[in-house]
Amino acid sequence: GSWLSMRPEAAASARTLVISKKHSGHLVMAPPFYSKNGVGSVYSRLGELLLRSHFAAVWPEENSGTTAFVAWWEHSLAHGLCYSFECVAPRVAGDHGATPSAAYLVLTCVTHTG
Repeated sequence: GSWLSMRPEAAASARTLVISKKHSGHLVMAPPFYSKNGVGSVYSRLGELLLRSHFAAVWPEENSGTTAFVAWWEHSLAHGLCYSFECVAPRVAGDHGATPSAAYLVLTCVTHTG
């Protein structure tokens, strides 16, 4: 924040300001779910569990979260998209930063793979 406020030319062209606290996390990508640590591991499975839980929470009607997740997955595959997330889960996959009180995903990048 202070760097932008000290440089008017930077503040004038700034589009996004991100302030972050580092929590313990690991990279997860989808589809398919994989991590830098492998496929079908605690790291990739945790990312899938958290993302499916997010869809279920946003669309709480019966099976709506699953339907929305499948639609997102199929759209990603059809358009050659890969989503990268920072997967943060306290006391699950090793701590190397501040420990959060709840698990969450941060979307860090969407790439076109096709």
